[in-house]
Parts: sequence; structure tokens; C-alpha cells
Amino acid sequence: MESERSGRFSAVGTRRLRSIVSIVSAALVVLLIGGLILSGRLWADLNAPAPAFDQSELKSLESREVHFPTVPPGADCPLDPISLQDPGLAIGIGPVYLVSTDVPAVSDWGGWTAYEFVYFATVPGLVLIRAKDLQTGKQSAFVQFPLGPSAITATGRVLGIDHLLNRRVSMRSEAVFQDPAHTAAMGTHGKLPPLDAMVGLQRGASGCLGLQIDGPHFSQNLVILLTGSGL
Repeated sequence: MESERSGRFSAVGTRRLRSIVSIVSAALVVLLIGGLILSGRLWADLNAPAPAFDQSELKSLESREVHFPTVPPGADCPLDPISLQDPGLAIGIGPVYLVSTDVPAVSDWGGWTAYEFVYFATVPGLVLIRAKDLQTGKQSAFVQFPLGPSAITATGRVLGIDHLLNRRVSMRSEAVFQDPAHTAAMGTHGKLPPLDAMVGLQRGASGCLGLQIDGPHFSQNLVILLTGSGL
């Protein structure tokens, strides 16, 4: 009798164990499938073809004269101040504002920083971003933002290849984005990708970075430091 009772308990325990194992296995399968779907979406977002821009409109913006301030070697970098603007704490007087800097990184080629912008558009059209180290002749470059989807596209001349954040990236001479996709303030993007750009300066540069931003009926300059994070 004792042997039969023990056998029944053993069988029940085995069935319960098998049930638990089945549940855990099913949960792991669901998590794996979900992870594959999410990673596939992220891969698709990061590797989606660059949007097609109106080339005549882009060339018109590229033909505008650059007017970066001149900063002698050794002089203080004339940084634009951080102030309370429409999108919150930001650099710039609009319609494009710099609202965040992050992910400082160093490669064999030079130093890189990620910048997030907010754009309050008044007229639909392309917006072009060009960069320059204001104290040296060292090269500046843009790469496609490597950490997630971005509405800013690195474009222009190919300046070379670099390895950044464990990724092989193509360095370009400028960046561009298209409106009216980004006429909303920071935090109201919804499903739209943010305006993130990865900007770099060649080794030996001063880090005093000038940005010229040209769009429909406006041109503005920002002067910031390449290094550091936050605003």
C-alpha cells in the first residue's frame, strides 16, 4: 500500500514538473520570438534606405555661403549660451534648437558626440547642417546616427570610413532632414524618429565646433563644444 501511494505521489510530481517545464519553455519561446521581432524592427529602422531629397533644393542650400565666426588659435571659444526657449533648456534662437548632447566617443579618426535638435518650422522644406572646427583646419564629419532611428541623414561627400561604437560607419561632409515631418516641440514626436545627429572632429581639432543650419528662408549658426554630455 505504501509503495502504491508513493508511486502515485511520484507520478503526480512528475506530471507537475513536466507542466512547469512546459510553461517555462513556452514563455521562453514567446520571449525569443518577441526579441527577434523587436531586433528585426530595429535592424530595419537602422538599415532603411536613406530618404529621397529634392536634389535641386539641396544644391540650393549647399550653394549658400558659410559664415562661421573666426576664432584665433588659443582664444576662448565663443559658445552660445544655454537658455530657456520654447522647447525648454536649449542652445539657439530658433527655428532650430539644440536640446541635448550625449554619447561622447573617441575613435582612431577623432572625437564624436551625438546631438538632438528640435525644429519649429514655418515653411516646409529641407534643412541642411554643416560643421567646422573654428580654431583649426581639422576635418569635421557626420555619420548616420548609430544607436537608433533618426530623421537626420548624413549626406554630402564621403570623407572616409571610421569604426565608431563597434560599428563601421561612413563619414560624410554634411547632414540634412526634411520637414514638415518635424514641426512639433520636443516630447511630441509620437512615432516620428527624433532629430539626432552624430558629429565628429578629426584628432588634433580644438573641439570648438561651429554648426551652420540652413533651411527655407533662414540661416543660423551655433557654437558649441564637441566634448562632454548634457547641455
